[in-house]
Amino acid sequence: MIYVLSPPDVLPPLRDIAMICSHPAVTAFQVRLKSAPQSTIAQAVHAVQPLCRAHQVALILNDDPVLATSLGCDGVHLGSEDTPVATARAQMPAGSIIGASCYNDIALAVRAKDDGASYVAFGALYPSSTKQAKTRATLDLFGEWNHLQAHAPLPSVAIGGIQLSAVPDILSAGPRAVALCSGIWDDVGAALQHMDGLINQYGDPQWM
Repeated sequence: MIYVLSPPDVLPPLRDIAMICSHPAVTAFQVRLKSAPQSTIAQAVHAVQPLCRAHQVALILNDDPVLATSLGCDGVHLGSEDTPVATARAQMPAGSIIGASCYNDIALAVRAKDDGASYVAFGALYPSSTKQAKTRATLDLFGEWNHLQAHAPLPSVAIGGIQLSAVPDILSAGPRAVALCSGIWDDVGAALQHMDGLINQYGDPQWM
């Protein structure tokens, strides 16, 4: 249900990550240190990995399928300027999660699915304080995607400037998960309380 992204510049305190990953609403955690060297990214993954594994949270690395594989991550998330999905699928072990940013483009999502993506992400839904989004997506896009995928569903993820208070309305539009960054890390205590309410409303989430 909740797909947590690290801030792009620094990993949050491990005690906060531990609390977030232990919450049953959280199904995935993405290490997204955009400008960090590989050594720093590796340190971050090694620190977060046991916290994710202890609670069956998928650990996703941003951008780099080869590094994700070498570090033992569960998967990778790719943008349009990163390694192509088909190439990443060939580079990574069978069963690896591969996510693809598809912005507001259904055709791009269809191509990503055909190339072996595990999920597609549409956004940004709202202005984001962590990334200058090139596109804006509407909630109608998730219903359009689900209708198109009626006989072979591929999960979709909503992303971009999302606060936890908006999650129920977003989920009702059809994505399988909602990605949050500042909506989690700006106030971890409040985020945990919001996610308690989501579990009460929706029950235990499923990732894929």
